[in-house]
Amino acid sequence: METDGEGTFLVIVRALQGTLWPGVKLHAIRDTSGKERPADLTVQRIWLFQREIDLLSPGSTGKLQLTGDPAGDLPEGSILLGRTTDKPTQT
Repeated sequence: METDGEGTFLVIVRALQGTLWPGVKLHAIRDTSGKERPADLTVQRIWLFQREIDLLSPGSTGKLQLTGDPAGDLPEGSILLGRTTDKPTQT
């Protein structure tokens, strides 16, 4: 896990299921042993190939800027868990 000096975390992720976008809430972290702990994280920004994007689709790897409380370290290999719904529409 890396910090950007603004109180946010930068992590490299692979979207396994569901689509990620800024505003998505992540509610738990599963470590490599399979143990889960609660977390309160929100996706702020997403980059793919060093370009900022609006959506990260399943199967894609990107960099996320997160805010909130990870309730501890984010060791390599951890899985961030969240429940996504359809992306809100712009009005």
